[in-house]
Amino acid sequence: MAKFLERQKYIMYLFALVALLAVTAIAMTYFTGYLFKDKTTVLQNVVNLSAFVIITSALKMIRLGIKRQLAEKELAAKQLEAELQLLRAQINPHFLFNTLNNLYSLTLEKSDQAPAIVVKLSELMRYMLETSKHERSSLQSEIDFINNYLALEKLRLDNRATIDFEVVGEPQQKTIASLLLIPFIENAFKHGINATAGNAYLHSQLRIEENELFFFIENSRATNRSTESTGTGLENVKRRLHLLYPNNHQLIIENDGTKFSVNLQLSMV
Repeated sequence: MAKFLERQKYIMYLFALVALLAVTAIAMTYFTGYLFKDKTTVLQNVVNLSAFVIITSALKMIRLGIKRQLAEKELAAKQLEAELQLLRAQINPHFLFNTLNNLYSLTLEKSDQAPAIVVKLSELMRYMLETSKHERSSLQSEIDFINNYLALEKLRLDNRATIDFEVVGEPQQKTIASLLLIPFIENAFKHGINATAGNAYLHSQLRIEENELFFFIENSRATNRSTESTGTGLENVKRRLHLLYPNNHQLIIENDGTKFSVNLQLSMV
């Protein structure tokens, strides 16, 4: 009968239980008359057996319920990890594709900066390949990665845009989801900054207060570009924030057509 419970066939379980109770109660009434002086009635045996069966069935259902919940949680955890791995895996080709596009444009211009950019790119890709295998990285290593990426963009733009990144607080001993912040920086260059438009800029600050992280970035936008917030990278990071920090982050993205800004508050606990 336990199989009926496990397969959630409760009607079959009930019929089998009633049949078993009836047969057992009649048998007990018949045999107790021979074994004991005080003979019990069929009704008494049914009541006694019913109480026993109800208790054992309840315990069985509780155990099955707990087992089912654990299985569902394990499945959900595996699905979550699979999705996170997919999201992390998408960062590498997306980043590489954008950077190779920039490198291609420099080679067309026969720029002297192309070799230096190749070296910087190899360093960045090495870090990305290492960290994309892990869910979390040290905050300091992520900051170093951002600085290296900005150095790469400064080479590409040849100082035709104002770029600054400030870190306030102590990032040591802090950890964060791997490659979580770089899509915001990358988005600013891909969909925002246009050095040919003049007065192009990117201002960014990362502030640490105990276990709270505050990340701000603002960049200029060329007036001929779409005001829509675009980019696979942004959608990727929004999803990762939702999965990894469901109740521990606040993300505000603003776009007025001339500038684009991101405000992220994150609990690193």
